[in-house]
Amino acid sequence: MRSLLRADDCDWHVVIAVFVMQILQAKIQRLEHLVELKDIRIEDLHTRLTQLQDIVSTESNQSAAAVLAHTVSIRR
Repeated sequence: MRSLLRADDCDWHVVIAVFVMQILQAKIQRLEHLVELKDIRIEDLHTRLTQLQDIVSTESNQSAAAVLAHTVSIRR
């Protein structure tokens, strides 16, 4: 009789281990998805930052050119 109880206990341990493994796999998949979303967000923010830097750089160059043109016109 004891061997039957141990066999049942062993079966339950296997069932519980499989269940826990499925839960952990689901959590890993969720975390991997969140990492993908973060990567997409980081790439989007990087693109926006680059665009803003380009705009600021262009405006700075235009402002510098305007100041230079104004300086040249004053000297004439």
